[in-house]
Amino acid sequence: MIKHLLLTLLFLSATILLPAQAGLLRKAEKKMDALDFQAAILQLENGLGKKPTPPGAALLGECYRRTGRFEEAETWFQKVADWSEVRPQFMLSYARTLQRNAHYEEAATYYTQYLGRVPNDQLAKAQVEACRHIRDLQERGMGWWEVQPLPLNSEYREFCPVFYENNLVFCADRPTEGLSNYQDAWTGEGFLDIFKVVRKTLDPSLCASYSYGPPALFNTAMSSRYHEASAHFSSDGEVIYFTSNAPGSGKHRDDSGLLRLRIMYARKLPGHRGWTEPLPLSINSEEYSVMHPCLSADGRRLFFASDIPGGYGGLDLYYVEENQGVWGPSINLGPAINTPGNEVFPYFAPDGALYFSSDGWGGLGGLDIFSTRLSTEGNTAPPFNPGFPLNSPADDFGFIWEEVDHCGYFSSDRPGGAGKDDLYVFRRIAHPIHLEIVDADSGVFLGGGFLSSGCRPDSLQVLDGQANWEIPHNACCELDARIPGYLPAMTRRCTYNLPAGEPLHLTISLKAQPVYTLEGIVFQHTSGLPLEEVQIHLVDKETGKVVANYTTNFSGRFEIPLEEGICYQLRISKNGYSPLNADGPCVPLQGKSETYKFKLYMKGIGENGGSWLEGGK
Repeated sequence: MIKHLLLTLLFLSATILLPAQAGLLRKAEKKMDALDFQAAILQLENGLGKKPTPPGAALLGECYRRTGRFEEAETWFQKVADWSEVRPQFMLSYARTLQRNAHYEEAATYYTQYLGRVPNDQLAKAQVEACRHIRDLQERGMGWWEVQPLPLNSEYREFCPVFYENNLVFCADRPTEGLSNYQDAWTGEGFLDIFKVVRKTLDPSLCASYSYGPPALFNTAMSSRYHEASAHFSSDGEVIYFTSNAPGSGKHRDDSGLLRLRIMYARKLPGHRGWTEPLPLSINSEEYSVMHPCLSADGRRLFFASDIPGGYGGLDLYYVEENQGVWGPSINLGPAINTPGNEVFPYFAPDGALYFSSDGWGGLGGLDIFSTRLSTEGNTAPPFNPGFPLNSPADDFGFIWEEVDHCGYFSSDRPGGAGKDDLYVFRRIAHPIHLEIVDADSGVFLGGGFLSSGCRPDSLQVLDGQANWEIPHNACCELDARIPGYLPAMTRRCTYNLPAGEPLHLTISLKAQPVYTLEGIVFQHTSGLPLEEVQIHLVDKETGKVVANYTTNFSGRFEIPLEEGICYQLRISKNGYSPLNADGPCVPLQGKSETYKFKLYMKGIGENGGSWLEGGK
């Protein structure tokens, strides 16, 4: 069972059953229905031979996928010569296996073929889009986060970390002295118990830098011959909630004999005398499973995952509110969170953000970690995937913060660990950067603009000339500052060969945007008085297009802004006066501010000579 039962209870009937087959396949299906995948694998491997039928190869591939052996699963799915002979759900399983093994292009191909047979499958649509845009997820967290396995990991499974006093609490299938070490027929491995290790600070300046003591059972009274996992504590540490499939006094089995999962709780006894006997929550049911308990930040709501009938897919996230010691009713978080896949392992950060894992939203492979913020107005934003290295093609789940935005823990079965599921610590390695935006001549701080960078998808508003931002580790970033009235400036800053997370300081000097103006006055030649209603047209000499028009007022004056890099021609006219065509100024690119001053003299029609222009600066 372990993590796999926590995830995939609902999909047995949907993906395993085949049309009538030979006796070997029927026997294997019965073993799979009973979650005895090890026996089903043994039967199929011994009976299929060197040339398995497509249904047989698909069934064995599914057995390996269900037990987390994805390389073997891909090998057997590859042996399916004709996919029309098996149910389309097996093609979906193959696509998910390919995605889980980071073969994204092939996975997209099989998702697309599957959608040709099941065109309305929203889960497959989300994943095929993720495969086609996988590079963004692969690069999204690079240089921002560092991930390291914990030294307490072993050949066994360790996952779902949580804090309790000075301990790190987690679940594991380690053999335990004094307890019967039964094996799970699903995986052939041990049952889960809740463990703890004492943490001692190693480096106070480094977030989540600890040494870890030897693992020990959290409480022997909470251990049974069944699974106990995914613990959660109330904020005062007085109550523990955890997932169990121990039968207790009720039935808690479905028609196939599968034990339903349920949430148990126990209270801390005074005087360091341990815990009370675990009791089931009132929200448990013999009709469905409830698991992965988590209190909201204010402790008023209990969130959990469940396959309550009528949900959006496999396992959905729900919550219940407590009223005078009674929890309920269960409320589904809705389609802004839940998908046709599985949403599991909810966790609320101290800042109120909700984290969970899902294989229904587009991701890197198995379960990916997502975050969002719940909204009472029903406009919850789509969950955000932080990408690699917090997520991987494997299952990533059980996320918690030690210090929000700085470090924390999660669990994963990614390659390179000590066991099949391991605990990891993550730390922020991006470089905080203090920026000062100043006038290049006066050194005065400049605000009212924005800073952007190719290293980040967002921009930063600069209000008072000073700002704090971050740039990734082991990268070169171009920082582009834009302040109204100033020329934009781009500065390059590299973080190679720097200690991870080292703070930086950068001053960006901006030069004032040069202002070019055509300024002048028009006179009547005979009287020498200012002349109004004179039409002045500015023409771009290169294109011949009129780019500005102006009509003088009673003062005869004009003031027209000019653009950089244009040579102008002046066309001046007024009824009853000789028109004038003359060369105007040529404005340079990025020069100094300049005012081009002219005097124009207009002669009436019939007077000797014509209108003329004086000046230029």
